[in-house]
Amino acid sequence: MFRMRLERSETLKTQGRRARHLRRVIGALALIFVPVFVAVPIGVMATPESIRLPQAPDQEEPGALFSHWTHGQYGCFACHPGIFPQRKMTFTHDEMDKGLYCGTCHNGQSAFAPDDTDCETCHRE
Repeated sequence: MFRMRLERSETLKTQGRRARHLRRVIGALALIFVPVFVAVPIGVMATPESIRLPQAPDQEEPGALFSHWTHGQYGCFACHPGIFPQRKMTFTHDEMDKGLYCGTCHNGQSAFAPDDTDCETCHRE
């Protein structure tokens, strides 16, 4: 009888050690993987690769074609919602020259200025 209690006690100790080890492993994995999933917003996975910006009423060329993946190194919150609300809207080159919308970065310093490139760079089919 004493021997059975001793064996049962040893089994419980082993199970306890295994449980503690498993909790440590899960905790370490959580430290590695949770920040990755938190850092990448769920919306990124549903983001269209390119979007066509609406054509302004007085604009002759088609609306600009914007590539999320070309700008992907900045992340969603670099532009949304501060620079660009997530809704369809039109804006002009005059507004961009004032540092609004695309002109926030495309100012000739951070990135090329719209006036320094061909129209087809942005306004392509």
